[in-house]
Amino acid sequence: LYLGLNVSAQNLLKASLIQSVNDAANALTFFLQRGEFLNLMNQKARELNMTNTVFYDSSGLSTNNKTTATDIYKLLTYIRQNRPEIFQITRDNDFWLPGYDGRLLKFQNVNRFYEIPEFIGGKTGYLKKAGETLASVFVIKEKPIAIILFSSKDRQSDVIKILNWLKINPSL
Repeated sequence: LYLGLNVSAQNLLKASLIQSVNDAANALTFFLQRGEFLNLMNQKARELNMTNTVFYDSSGLSTNNKTTATDIYKLLTYIRQNRPEIFQITRDNDFWLPGYDGRLLKFQNVNRFYEIPEFIGGKTGYLKKAGETLASVFVIKEKPIAIILFSSKDRQSDVIKILNWLKINPSL
């Protein structure tokens, strides 16, 4: 993103979800005061009974942010049931924004699962301390299945292994 570029909140959300543009996530906080934005994020976590979650920034880069797989599952369930348009954004690939000089800025999905028909939606992440992360939902045998990874060295490979196991597991 560039200084002086005028971008809607919807397009900032798309850039944040599709390509994990942290500048876009941070820019979203300017629609309100940053503190108020974070208060609303933490309030929503409390409403969803995400009792082990606290947000210190909007992008997820702060090492002070805390959560658990159980809390991420609650968030994924809420999004799937109440805000499916968020998951739809994560299924998109190329997203273009006009730049300040008339050129188009291309945002490409870093989450390669959008190519898999079973993928409902989700978000990737990376921190040196946390490794590769993923919060996602797939449909396997007509059931929504959440796959949440922390500290992966290769989330793509890990998820493919999990999906293959789920597809052959007779107990599902």
